[in-house]
Amino acid sequence: MDLGQLFKVDYWWKLVLLCGILLSAAAMIFDIQFIERRYVLGLGLGMTFIGIGYWKAKYVAHEFVPGGIFKYDVFKHDWVTKSIIGVGIIISLYFFIRILILLVV
Repeated sequence: MDLGQLFKVDYWWKLVLLCGILLSAAAMIFDIQFIERRYVLGLGLGMTFIGIGYWKAKYVAHEFVPGGIFKYDVFKHDWVTKSIIGVGIIISLYFFIRILILLVV
């Protein structure tokens, strides 16, 4: 598998995962003046949890058909993935609302 396939954004949750990683890294690296860093870091971590939960739930199914093998993605959510996604949604919503309150006031 080449590096281009690894970073290919073909699902919405991959974009959420990438944005979460970038937000978390930006909060830890740069000195943000107009907003508190902990809110940006919290939003980034929540988005990262959502992406990791969906990534863990993705499986590749193989089906033998005439002429070859048909491969397609299947999402199987168990209690672990549902918990990770739920925690990520709660964390993301909390810090997103905190950022909105901070920007309005």
